[in-house]
Amino acid sequence: MTVGPIVFHYGETVQLWPYVGAGDDGMGNTVPTWGDPVSIPGCAVAPGGTSEPRNGLSERVTESPQLYYPSSFPVHPRDRIERGDETYEVEGFPADWRQPQTGWIPGLLVVSLKRIEG
Repeated sequence: MTVGPIVFHYGETVQLWPYVGAGDDGMGNTVPTWGDPVSIPGCAVAPGGTSEPRNGLSERVTESPQLYYPSSFPVHPRDRIERGDETYEVEGFPADWRQPQTGWIPGLLVVSLKRIEG
């Protein structure tokens, strides 16, 4: 049983910056580069967790939310997702949802994001 995609009536729009490979920063350093942004409407962001080193020597905080988005958009590892003032890196590959008892496919994918501050 396959039904149309879920629609988040109060979903949000995020910006996808597709990773296009490594480039040169003009000083001989290899740096990642991203293509032009694409808007992805109808997304939901679930708060993941945050973590901090316990050694007291670092002020780094890592945030790991999950993005639920329409499967019609190609999202890949190393892409960037911009949500408001925050920019996250896609970590890993998107996962497809399938309801195990009915076979229903909601038309959403989920991917883990990561942001490190400090």
